Amino acid sequence: MASELRQVAYEEWQAALEGSRYVDPRSLAAAFVESHGDLVAEARQASDLAYVMRMFKKFAHDEDASGGGQLSLFGFPAVISIPGDDGQYVQMQTSKATLAELRAGRLERVNNVRNAQVKLDQYDAGLEYVTPTMECDESMEFRVAIQRLAS
Repeated sequence: MASELRQVAYEEWQAALEGSRYVDPRSLAAAFVESHGDLVAEARQASDLAYVMRMFKKFAHDEDASGGGQLSLFGFPAVISIPGDDGQYVQMQTSKATLAELRAGRLERVNNVRNAQVKLDQYDAGLEYVTPTMECDESMEFRVAIQRLAS
């Protein structure tokens, strides 16, 4: 839906550039919304849903960061993330978790750590690669080092 909107908008943008010497984005956008309101509405709804989902995930993270009172004494967060019936992750209060759910929450954390470790290893490998080039000049920017290494 959002990709379809992007594709149609891009085609109209290109057509406007080809058909006119100047393109006023405000006028083009108004005309686009008028003629493709259904696509815009679908994309807006998806965007709104994604925004609210991010907000809820942040609430769960904030609960985790604030500690869970007595739960934190045992090393548990206030909220855990576990796979739901449909494979999507759901959040739950740790105090309501069964042993199976606690184990599922732990597995999710293990997977997150593994993924983070892979990214850290890639970062470290890149840093190791550019360090000899950049050490000679502390003010050298990364993009300059890459250009030097590429030549």
